[in-house]
Amino acid sequence: MNASSSSDPLDDFPLDILGQQERINRLYTQITLCFPVSGDTPNLQTKVDAIIDTLSQGFARLAAAFPWIAGRVVREQDEYKIRPLDPDSPPRIKTNHWESNPLLPTWDGLSRSLFPFSMLDEDLVAPCKTMVVVGEELPVLLVQANFIRGGLLLTINAQHGSMDMRGQGQVSCLFAKACRGEMFTAEEVRAGNMKRENLIPLLEEEPTDGNASAERDFRCDKDAKPVQDSSSSSSTTAVSLPVWTYLAFPSTSLSGLKSLATKTLPPDITFVSTDDVLTSFIWRAITRARHIRLQQQEQNLNPSPLLSTTLTRNVDVRSHFGLPSTYPGLVTTATSHTHPVDDLVASQDLGSIASGLRAALDRESLVHGTRARATAIGRDGDAAGRKSIAATSNPSLDVRVSSWAKEGFYDLDFGPLLGRPQVARRPRFVDGAREGLVYFLPRDRDGEIVVGVCLRGEDLERLKGDGEVRRWSRWIG
Repeated sequence: MNASSSSDPLDDFPLDILGQQERINRLYTQITLCFPVSGDTPNLQTKVDAIIDTLSQGFARLAAAFPWIAGRVVREQDEYKIRPLDPDSPPRIKTNHWESNPLLPTWDGLSRSLFPFSMLDEDLVAPCKTMVVVGEELPVLLVQANFIRGGLLLTINAQHGSMDMRGQGQVSCLFAKACRGEMFTAEEVRAGNMKRENLIPLLEEEPTDGNASAERDFRCDKDAKPVQDSSSSSSTTAVSLPVWTYLAFPSTSLSGLKSLATKTLPPDITFVSTDDVLTSFIWRAITRARHIRLQQQEQNLNPSPLLSTTLTRNVDVRSHFGLPSTYPGLVTTATSHTHPVDDLVASQDLGSIASGLRAALDRESLVHGTRARATAIGRDGDAAGRKSIAATSNPSLDVRVSSWAKEGFYDLDFGPLLGRPQVARRPRFVDGAREGLVYFLPRDRDGEIVVGVCLRGEDLERLKGDGEVRRWSRWIG
């Protein structure tokens, strides 16, 4: 692979081939880093001013070394690329002072409540929404510093066509380094400014509908096909907006679940990761929570369909295409797995589910699937987007997992004024949210993983009362 570095910044800077789709370029991925800031010092305002100056200077250093980060995404001749921001664009670092505003709680209030979704709304703490309106300007990176009484909520928004979460983690690492006043290494600059063309070789043959998606479907039963449940019918009452909640899985629970799964692995699988096991646990728990509703809906249908649930799971494929882990673009595909609902609830043990997820990470399959997906996007990005599993799935049955657990946000050091964040969260959002969305947040310094789940209210209440969920996790809300 011949990946060259950028010499004339933003002169010609197309997005990755996997980012050449309309919907993904309307999305921003948000993460809020929470820092305590002592509120009882006589020089508090001086400290706040110094923090703002540190962040502003850090962003300026970051933009000078990586000009694309200070750009905006535009669509020119059906190609998404990065161009310089308009001179009259608003600042990329926005500052809000909420110390005396009741819309946001104090640091002590957030800490006592364990930083729940309900207290961290994107409309308050984020520089823009997760799903932006068509026609709005699309800056690559936006930062908002929210000062509350006793703390700072620092939200980093990354335009999703420009970078996936691995890319956002790397850019955040570089931002923290710039805030410390440290120089970037030659390798950081090289990898960070790589041109994004031809990194994934396209297939020579025309992809068929069967192989055009990297989101490969691993079915456990050829008769188990995803079907629309009755709540998707236009004749039924509209479903209320989905609700977000956080569940915390301490390191002891993660170790216990992995030990439990390892005991029931098939003979041909010798290893599953914590991520495999936690994904399996969450998928099965959500399906149990939905089961009563689905059974009631089945009674109204004649003949009763064989309902199935499909899990899609994002996978970073940088290493399979010779790219460094520090490459900040969009190189994520997804695997897909389908089980009959009744089987998943009643008879699927954790080990067998996790082993299926692990088997789907076969290098050859991922490479071919990613190339097929890239080829389909290269032929017609809009058509490929309409055929993706994300676009065609049934939210009331399916689950989509994005794991940020490996991203080292808790280790980011922003210098002597802030240090490392105490907590990392994803703000609550409505536009772009859907039932079945799941985020694994970065593992904290004690090894705990907080999981964000989006479900309709009745399913969420059943999840909260689920015995296995209560046994292994702590409900945050």
